[in-house]
Amino acid sequence: MPRVPSTSPTKSTRSVARITVRGVQYYLGHWAESDCPVVRDRARLHFGVMPCEAPRRARAIGAASPAALRGLARTAPFRRGRYFGVAQLPSGKFRVGFDRAGVRASVSGYRTATDAAIAADRLSRHLGLPMLNFPRRRLAPASAEELRKELLREKKRDLTSDFLGVVWDATHIARPWCFYILWPGGHTAVGGYGTERDAAIARDRAALHYHDAPRLNFPDEARALGAATLETLRLDVHKERKRKTTSQYRGVCFFKPHGNWAACIRVDHVRHHLGYFDHEHDAALAYDAAVVRYGASMWRLNFPAD
Repeated sequence: MPRVPSTSPTKSTRSVARITVRGVQYYLGHWAESDCPVVRDRARLHFGVMPCEAPRRARAIGAASPAALRGLARTAPFRRGRYFGVAQLPSGKFRVGFDRAGVRASVSGYRTATDAAIAADRLSRHLGLPMLNFPRRRLAPASAEELRKELLREKKRDLTSDFLGVVWDATHIARPWCFYILWPGGHTAVGGYGTERDAAIARDRAALHYHDAPRLNFPDEARALGAATLETLRLDVHKERKRKTTSQYRGVCFFKPHGNWAACIRVDHVRHHLGYFDHEHDAALAYDAAVVRYGASMWRLNFPAD
């Protein structure tokens, strides 16, 4: 008999594990809440710090570097879902998979358990398996390769925009829209826009500056605001983002518990704390000094003239 799906929703219990050692914060990956204390203690053992949350389990498993723990988190066993052939990955997405006659077929990347269950039924019909989550639905059989192609087409639709030169950047959750444009230095992108309309207008302003008679998404709005260079548009994005933060400078924020300004910089997934300062300007100078010290030329300085 086919298994009757439970009505209770599947929830992800993954949490972010971090540790701070000697003023430096390390990201250890996404782990189950019950595993986070052990993960943090394994990292403490790596740095020669006394474990304090789950010392026995951490010592039994052994010390591990932050990079090794991040790699383990990505390959950690996923939690079984409420449907046949469906499991939830550490990222929160769902995987479909069957093993028949020694041949394994799997597809990963579904956003919801229901979508994954439908794909599992289609794959099950293709493999000739009797296990179905929705036996009354007439679903067309599909191989794992066909399901992957469908997922890729859906992903491309999600990452594109109706506006010319505008795309979705999933790495920036709050302000995910950016635009691409061809300029004398080659193709380049400017991101940090909250809506695709704002990104489209910014792209039009850049096109007016770098091209003659360009195609525009919003010609009236773009011409009213005027042509703009890429540097001007990046500064506009930075000012808009900083308008909603505590400091106008990069790498600086107001630390309420101490009543002063904190400076920090992130290099290779590691957050370095630079200290607390009575004046915002001093914290910004400390950030600029750290940019030079770490050779992070890709970041713009708060005071480039200095």
